[in-house]
Amino acid sequence: MTWYTRENAAKRAGVEPSYLVRLMDLGILAPADPDRFSPGDVRRALMANSLEGAGIPLEGVAAGIQSGALSLSFLDATSYERFAALRDPARAADGRPRSDRHGATVAR
Repeated sequence: MTWYTRENAAKRAGVEPSYLVRLMDLGILAPADPDRFSPGDVRRALMANSLEGAGIPLEGVAAGIQSGALSLSFLDATSYERFAALRDPARAADGRPRSDRHGATVAR
């Protein structure tokens, strides 16, 4: 399995590392190690950021998770791996290095 440092996970999720700390404090993220994040953790951070951007308070999301009424564990499913490329601008959706219209590999 792939693991990411806090900084790398934050970069992949498009958030600041402090945002991941906030999600851990709220219980939305619960990595076994505070500096080792799974691809599912990155997707949970993406989801939390999207929910917050839509006006849903993270405290409410956290309360739902803590009560058992809400789970984001479905984001651990390997079927969501294909979405990982959405946050890696140097990779195409199939995971291969992205190329420009002339076939040259795009370095970002």
